[in-house]
Amino acid sequence: MSRDALLRQLAAAAEQLKTKELLEAFDPTRPGSKPTDAQQEIIDAVLQRKRRYIVVRAGNQSGKSSTGAKAFATMFREDGVSWKRPDHWHDSLQFYILGRTSKQVEESLHQRIIRHIHEPDSIREIRQGGALQKVINKHNGNTILYFSHHNTNQAQQAVQSFTGHAAWCDELPASSRIIEETSKRILVNKGPMLLTFTPKIPNPEVKQFLDSLPPELAMTIRINMLDNPAIDDEEKQVQLETARVMGEAMMNTILHGDWLVGDRGVYNFRPSIIRNPVGYSPAWRHVESSDPAAASEHGLIVAAEDPATGHWYVIRADYLRSKNPNETINEVMRRTAGLNIVRRIYDTAATWYMQLAAAQGISYMGVYKKSDRKLDMISATNQALGVNLFVAEWCSDLQDELQSAQWSEVNPTKIAHAHNYHLCDALNYFVDNRPKYEGNVVDHKKTWDQQIREYNQQKNSKAQTQTKIKRSAWGRPWTRW
Repeated sequence: MSRDALLRQLAAAAEQLKTKELLEAFDPTRPGSKPTDAQQEIIDAVLQRKRRYIVVRAGNQSGKSSTGAKAFATMFREDGVSWKRPDHWHDSLQFYILGRTSKQVEESLHQRIIRHIHEPDSIREIRQGGALQKVINKHNGNTILYFSHHNTNQAQQAVQSFTGHAAWCDELPASSRIIEETSKRILVNKGPMLLTFTPKIPNPEVKQFLDSLPPELAMTIRINMLDNPAIDDEEKQVQLETARVMGEAMMNTILHGDWLVGDRGVYNFRPSIIRNPVGYSPAWRHVESSDPAAASEHGLIVAAEDPATGHWYVIRADYLRSKNPNETINEVMRRTAGLNIVRRIYDTAATWYMQLAAAQGISYMGVYKKSDRKLDMISATNQALGVNLFVAEWCSDLQDELQSAQWSEVNPTKIAHAHNYHLCDALNYFVDNRPKYEGNVVDHKKTWDQQIREYNQQKNSKAQTQTKIKRSAWGRPWTRW
């Protein structure tokens, strides 16, 4: 054998060894990484089908999603070495994975699973409307079906027509009906259902369902955030100190996965609030609402009004992170470019923001007596949510804030750690200052650029009319006599 051929063989063997080490590693980006005892217990429980329900109540950043991804990637890959299917699982396997939103499913769950494959050409992704629907393993025909559980009825209906072998629900669903319906889909094959979540939102109905499951059907495994080897000691200390100031109940939830009990939620969050606009056009009336913060993050809300119904949809809910106020304003303009913005609203406490915007020719409307009317504005937002105000499913940060905002235990009229909820504040400002409904002013048969062009023509025409009014009959500028 020639020297070059020998070197090629050695290189190929080294690459195979590296691939094997990555496949066996808990974190496929870190060769040799191992799961904690609790994480390994979860993986074994899923692969060995120790119970019908495997409930993982975990702290934030505890590695719960990585653990679920490791277990389901192993079954999906099915290499015959690290795991072998049960004898009664015939033909190709089908798995369900449910997450809070379509974006979270793809970015947080699917990408973690694919890291364990290491053969990019071995899978085929199928999408619908840009959202990931399923992934097929070309080698063995195994399939993963992805669903969002943000809308209980839609999620329930979506899984009804399938029969699968195992399911994974990441993040706490709004209703136990999703858990029950999904578990029925794997009943025939006696497959496991894994649930991984940090119960930061009080949900007595789901808590009652999971706590009532008999031990022969369900097992509960706890993961502590401080046990996660992927988090260094400095970051653990930061997380621990942050959790302490949030109160004992929330601290135990964030660190240990304890159920958060009580009903101190500020906003009446429910699944019906999450709804995407139908027939959306940038020519719809849009309102930008900002909660500027010089020392922290800028909360930006953009809402669009459906001209046919007068209903408003939050289509952007972003945090802008810049220490340069001018850069923040420029970023706001960039993210609202091309939209028919009819009003811009800001927190009047940030007069510096209004002044900087005005210097660039950008006009903002302030919030009237914000400090005296905070409770009234929150009440108005609660009355609008799910009635004529909805949040698009991709605005996950706003959804998180609406669900996690809690009244203070010390002062029930104050929000605990209110400085963390800039998006909610921006939403309150929008509700308080949104324009009145003017009827259907958009022709849906026209493209959005045609609608924008006509809108600009009408705007210019009005400006010219006002100029003519101010002129005298002699064609000279109007002056005061």
